[in-house]
Amino acid sequence: MISRDPRCVYVGDHQHEVSLVVALLSEEGIDADAVNDATLGGLEGVVSIVPRAGIKGIEVWVKDLTQADAARTILAEHAAEVQAKQAARLSRAGSVTVVCPSCQLQSEFPASQQGTVQTCPSCRAYVDIPDPDEETEWPDDFGQPEDEA
Repeated sequence: MISRDPRCVYVGDHQHEVSLVVALLSEEGIDADAVNDATLGGLEGVVSIVPRAGIKGIEVWVKDLTQADAARTILAEHAAEVQAKQAARLSRAGSVTVVCPSCQLQSEFPASQQGTVQTCPSCRAYVDIPDPDEETEWPDDFGQPEDEA
């Protein structure tokens, strides 16, 4: 059994994954940091010499221990939302036609790939497969244009 610090609310395998978790918690008003990134892969066989050396993964710790349970709840709810969206996506049947923005070739993709980025079979460019359940239109106004000098 791995014994982790009680401030540890998440353990990831990749730095970008851990950064997203820290950002999610920050949006919810919980201060957290990625710590212990040197343990990725662990130091097998050194556990008895150096405490915590065999623990694998990059840990996310909350700065305030009293927020640990709230952070775990937020992460569990988010994981459940992601799993529900993935299940809904995978249950879609049929196909969708998408036009590649680079080569203008129309290609068919399984409907289960809606909401993902795929590779054009012709030119190998990235192609967004729109998800009908999510907003795909960008707003017309992104703010003030930059001065052209």
